[in-house]
Amino acid sequence: MLEGLAVAISNIDEVIELIKASPNAAEAREKLLAKTWQPGQVTAMLERAGLPLASRKSWMKGLV
Repeated sequence: MLEGLAVAISNIDEVIELIKASPNAAEAREKLLAKTWQPGQVTAMLERAGLPLASRKSWMKGLV
């Protein structure tokens, strides 16, 4: 969950733009969930936290 929040923060300008451009909350949610988001600094944070490589790879699959 915190990783997802970090990804959102890494992409905050694009997230805000997408939400503002959507006519309603349901469409904004749909677009947010459908987009492939770049992890930004999250990968490096997971490495520093000592998360095993296999766990990082499985987590990253959810983004791509």
